[in-house]
Amino acid sequence: CYPVHDFQFDVSDAFQSTRTDTDPLDMPKPLYYRQAPGFEVTGANGEKLVCRALTGHQGRIDSARLFATKFGRTLLRAAGCRRHMWDPKLWGFHRGKLATSSDDLERVLNAYALEPGAPDAPNGVAFFGTHVDDGLGVASSQAVLDYLYACIRTDWAIKTSG
Repeated sequence: CYPVHDFQFDVSDAFQSTRTDTDPLDMPKPLYYRQAPGFEVTGANGEKLVCRALTGHQGRIDSARLFATKFGRTLLRAAGCRRHMWDPKLWGFHRGKLATSSDDLERVLNAYALEPGAPDAPNGVAFFGTHVDDGLGVASSQAVLDYLYACIRTDWAIKTSG
């Protein structure tokens, strides 16, 4: 049994915070919809106007892709995570002197238990998978877990549990 901390999180504002009109790298085709009854707005000629969806709200056909792209950018930029080649939904965080080694997990965990790093940038490892707006994984220490959560919270609201 490895001495790791298991964790899970839910990005609670995943879809309403995924803007579709502010990212020049990923501007999807515009999506328009009719207003709900009683909220219709008419134009100068009396025609009913439509609204343009500016977020990747849940139910939109491309909302999961839009969110995953933007969430991935947060993990890369803010947390220094890396996406694994064999599964784009599997993420890894590894910081410390053994980050570029091929040492086994037991040696890595033992080394980082003795050399935890700084509070703002702890040494350690974490591996987690994501499915739409949920994540599940393991981390080598609570400090690594706290660091990842703080980085994610720079852009997203999350609910966490062990």
